[in-house]
Amino acid sequence: PIHLFLFSLESMRALLARHGYEVSAVWMFGLDFYEVFSTLALFADGLDGSILHDKLAPLISDFQEVIDRHELCDEFIVVGRKLPA
Repeated sequence: PIHLFLFSLESMRALLARHGYEVSAVWMFGLDFYEVFSTLALFADGLDGSILHDKLAPLISDFQEVIDRHELCDEFIVVGRKLPA
């Protein structure tokens, strides 16, 4: 029921270029590390309240900064334009 994808704009550009398109515009909807962390806590028995949980929880903002800096997301909308042949 739960899955995780990390897409990059670079990978989307490469996919479109392979098919003769270029990116004209993009809207990125960020991957929220808190969501990832919360999901892990739901499915990993013993994580909630563990030493690992207590050590990672204060670092959520740091993890989010890395995700944002690398423009990773779990959803984006891309407008492509067909390149002239």
